Amino acid sequence: MSVRLRLCMFILFLGITGIVYAQDKLTFNIVSCELDNLDLTAQSRKRTDGNGDLYAIIKFKDIDGNADLDRFTFDFGALRHEVDRNHDGELWIYVQRNAKTVTIKHPRYKTIEKYDLGTTIQAGKTYVMKITIDGRVKQNIEYALTKQVLQFKIKPVGENAMVKVKKTDTEGDYEIWGAVDNTGSIDKLLDFGTYDYIVSAPDYISSEGRIKLYDSKQPHVENVTLKPDFGFLTVEDTHGISGAQVFVDGEFVGNIPFKDFNKRWRCGTHTLTVTNGDLYKPYSSTFTITRGDTVRMRPHLTSDFAETTIKVEDSKDAEILIDGKHRGQNYWKGPLKAGRYVITARKENHRETSMSIEVKVDRMETFTIPAPEPITGSVYVSSRPSGATINIDGEFKGNTPQLIPDVIIGEHKVTLALSNHKTEQYNISVKEGVTENVEGVLSDIARMKIDSKPTNTEIFINGSSVGRTPYEREMPSGDYHILLRQKKYKSFSEMVHLDSSTPNKTITLVRQYQQPNAFYIQPFIQAGQSMAFGGSIGGFICNVNVEGFYAMGMTTSEMIYWNTKAINQQPCGYTYKSSTIGVRLGYGITPSARIRLTPQLGANIVNLKADETYNATSSFDASKAYAVSIAGGVKFEYALIDCIGAFITAEYSMAMKKSDYFNAMEDVSTQIKGFASGFNARAGVSLFF
Repeated sequence: MSVRLRLCMFILFLGITGIVYAQDKLTFNIVSCELDNLDLTAQSRKRTDGNGDLYAIIKFKDIDGNADLDRFTFDFGALRHEVDRNHDGELWIYVQRNAKTVTIKHPRYKTIEKYDLGTTIQAGKTYVMKITIDGRVKQNIEYALTKQVLQFKIKPVGENAMVKVKKTDTEGDYEIWGAVDNTGSIDKLLDFGTYDYIVSAPDYISSEGRIKLYDSKQPHVENVTLKPDFGFLTVEDTHGISGAQVFVDGEFVGNIPFKDFNKRWRCGTHTLTVTNGDLYKPYSSTFTITRGDTVRMRPHLTSDFAETTIKVEDSKDAEILIDGKHRGQNYWKGPLKAGRYVITARKENHRETSMSIEVKVDRMETFTIPAPEPITGSVYVSSRPSGATINIDGEFKGNTPQLIPDVIIGEHKVTLALSNHKTEQYNISVKEGVTENVEGVLSDIARMKIDSKPTNTEIFINGSSVGRTPYEREMPSGDYHILLRQKKYKSFSEMVHLDSSTPNKTITLVRQYQQPNAFYIQPFIQAGQSMAFGGSIGGFICNVNVEGFYAMGMTTSEMIYWNTKAINQQPCGYTYKSSTIGVRLGYGITPSARIRLTPQLGANIVNLKADETYNATSSFDASKAYAVSIAGGVKFEYALIDCIGAFITAEYSMAMKKSDYFNAMEDVSTQIKGFASGFNARAGVSLFF
């Protein structure tokens, strides 16, 4: 074999190898990628992307059914996606919203880099992407090559823009595509050709145009910006008319100041009317709205009223009416719209008065209307016994018998009152020009009732016991001596007037803590010439006081030394304390419910008792040292609550008899001298029963 032949065969081998290698990487093509509005799979799956938004689903399928779907991978850039391979004949790709391109790879097929999806993926929507492999797609490709995606992007977004499209030079109506999505976008796959479109939105000028589709490789994007067919209105308060009502073209829209940028006004001329009740003349003007502009109106209202005062001459409780409408009593002041009015003064059982007035703009005036005229009759009043005072509706009219003229007609109350008699009241109806007769009979006997706080208190009337409260019986009017007695309360004794006009009497007793009969125990501390502690026991019988007490001295005398009779024996020494037994007689005086003062006289026996000793070998008997004294003083007691009080006693004692030993020791000790004579005070707690 020649070299040339071998070289040709080698070149042919390389070409065949290259062809086989090139055919190892097959080509797949995307036939279409479209939104399926009828497929709700993405919404029913409710799979979210971690931000709370639903994933969209792209159903990826081979239209011939021969592709190896399991090995396809997808890349949406920074957006998350998940591939569900558990569906026969197709892959479900869960992808985040806003995806616009995708890169698709497969080990056996050529990669498609950043394929333009022809739309912006929306959350919760389902899309279908169809592919084919190599020559099997030729027929479909030829079909696809005659179509192109037409996408509209409308501004401003969120205005519910609608798109209508029709093929140029064809009969029939426009095809309504519907409203754009929330990004202002809508798209559709159309055959090549020329199309007319209309984009419309409420409050905007419709936009019309014509486009030609001829390139299937990329979508045709038609950007449309709608021009507003509206403007805005503000009505400002520059003349102090805040709150006035604003009408535009006869429709109420709000109050001054008016500013509502959510309210769009169509372009053109409008009528503005401002009213503020009947007191101002309406304001009316026109304004013209141009596209996108804000018209500012500053209306001025002209007053159509005057401050007016209306009063009734020399009258009380007269009702004022203006054109039949109530406005006040006796006096009214306020604004009235200019014009003529009839003002009326009206009062019950009186003849009303009226007058006509004219109110002029900005002219302040006062109008006085005559008082209503009373309609009267008369009343003749007599009584048995006569001389009773007469009051009609609380107003004194003299004494019976009496003819009372000029009584206003209507219902009245006549009251007759006489000392020591029961007051009587009569209802009468007075008629115009007629005399009404009232004949009163006054009784001096009534069922009297005497009560007390507390109840169940013994009651004496004019010195006789009649029972316990509450006490009730028929009695003639007059003065009675009432005595009430209740344990632990101060007795009530007083002359009380009872009569038929005031038959009930309630007497409140004062709580008496200090009783004339009581028993008590009183621990105390004594201070003064002799410090001591002890206790008293005693009582009161009809305020006469008897008391006994014992006090143990706390004051110690100086050391007193005694000589012994034995030769060469050292003297012995003692210190002494006292003990006192005493009795008292007194009389209790109670100036108030809690306080008792008791002057007292009595006698004391003071005994000495050895306390400390020094060299105590003497046979000296201290009990032979005693003193007898008399005492006088005053005890003050205050009851804190039932059975418990506080007391203090101030008294002076004077020794009357002393034993020889007491005299001897008194001469050498100033302390012992004070045990029997001097001023002392005792204070302590009183427990009384």
